[in-house]
Amino acid sequence: MEHSPAVGDILTLEMGEMTHGGECIAHFAGAAIFVRGAIPGEVLKAEITEKRARYYRALALEVLSASENRVEHPWPVGSASQTGVADFGHISLFHQRELKKQIILGQIRRVGGEKAAEIFSARDFKVQGADSGDGWHMRSRTDLVKLKHGFGMHSKRRKELIRLTDMRLADARLKNLELFGSKWDGFIPEGSVVRALASAQGDLGIAADGKFWTAPGVKGPDFVREYVEIGYCAGGKKTFCYRLSPRGFWQVHRYAPRTLVREAMRALKPQPGMRAVDLYCGAGLFTLPLADAVGERGRVSGYELNSAAVESARFNLHEFPWARASATEIDAQNVGELVRGADVILADPARSGLKIPTVRKLAESGAQRILLISCDVASMARDVGAFIDAGMNVESFRAFDIFPHTHHVESVVLMSKSD
Repeated sequence: MEHSPAVGDILTLEMGEMTHGGECIAHFAGAAIFVRGAIPGEVLKAEITEKRARYYRALALEVLSASENRVEHPWPVGSASQTGVADFGHISLFHQRELKKQIILGQIRRVGGEKAAEIFSARDFKVQGADSGDGWHMRSRTDLVKLKHGFGMHSKRRKELIRLTDMRLADARLKNLELFGSKWDGFIPEGSVVRALASAQGDLGIAADGKFWTAPGVKGPDFVREYVEIGYCAGGKKTFCYRLSPRGFWQVHRYAPRTLVREAMRALKPQPGMRAVDLYCGAGLFTLPLADAVGERGRVSGYELNSAAVESARFNLHEFPWARASATEIDAQNVGELVRGADVILADPARSGLKIPTVRKLAESGAQRILLISCDVASMARDVGAFIDAGMNVESFRAFDIFPHTHHVESVVLMSKSD
């Protein structure tokens, strides 16, 4: 009879489906085991690393029967066994996207409810890349920890820091900062968490201790500049310019802002004279193109809890006096008033999503179209299921791989009301 696993045990396991957290599920002695660094269908040896009340976690050690989609990880320090920041790097990029589609459908089935599962099972979609590249060197921002010498990241498995000699996910322009030698030693205190960034408009430096440094001792601007260019069906292009704090939120993939803005405008179809509401507006990524689309006869309201982001949004909206940004909580108690009179609503919440009470309030509003942008599959599935239960329709669904070589995926869901 198989014994119950214990931490440190090494087991031979057959991998089942990929789950929401980027782990394959396996079973041993009646227990569920979630295994990092694996691919569905593989047989491998895995070490039990954690015991919970109802399941275990494990790490792949030796692959006995490999998937045809397994590749040599090009950046081992990013793998599931080390920092975990590129936990899908051992999987071909094409198959990563196939697995992300399966994860989406699995969460819709488990969390979204029967109606949502039926709707999505009838839809044919692909997880699309934000660009045509191989997924590496695309992050314009990366957070690092200053070590005595160089910079590092936390180990996924142990309570320790791993010194980096490169950062394969990072934008190639960040190499110019010379992060992984001794250049910054003695200037940034050991243990500081910093953000290295390369903006679309050429700002390059490190945000640390409330300042932005382009080199040790060389202070950079208080704000960094970004831009997004979108094309229109009728021809022509429009460029939107943004200013935000170096520590302010911005999509990390170089081409994610462009990809998401284009999809948002395609889906919502804002028209001149409309009233649009942008929930969780941040620095105004979507607020600006919405304001441009509705024109001076329309109205756009952006809402965001982070006051620094709101200040950036207000500056960025200076060309659009019919648009405003306000700092406020967004929850079921006040969201009905925030969206009162809206024709279209865009919501781009944090990983925790909207939550069901807020979804119900939004569904009760007069808005005919509501666009949900989500970086978390589970909260997206829950919220979409709640919209469906409230009588709304899934008009379109798109998924974008703006986090290549990780298990994360971005979803864009358009909910609409029946005529």
